[in-house]
Amino acid sequence: MGRGVAALGAASKDASPFTIAVIRSAVLAPLFSLFSNFSEAKKGGIIYAALSGVVGLALGSTAFIYAMSQIGVAATVIATSLTPILSQLLDRAVNKATIYPKHILGATLVGLGTAISMTNN
Repeated sequence: MGRGVAALGAASKDASPFTIAVIRSAVLAPLFSLFSNFSEAKKGGIIYAALSGVVGLALGSTAFIYAMSQIGVAATVIATSLTPILSQLLDRAVNKATIYPKHILGATLVGLGTAISMTNN
């Protein structure tokens, strides 16, 4: 993963984030489909998975690569450690999942670590 992120960071200096995201998606989509079992999936599930994959790869990759081109690879990768926290909040909002004290403690520690890392770079 580290080599891939470093390569994306280097590429972001010479190409637009959108171009890199499109190329990355064109390479990854066929690879992901090789490991998929479409015979057991329902049609609606395949459509939903394809749409969420396209949105995730297109928007997510573009934003990730744009961030690397603007603030650097290290800061961008550190900021991605906040993803699980955002996922928990979204799970709470959508599914009414319980957030336990250990989740709050973990989120606090990750947030604190991220803040310390960002201020020291």
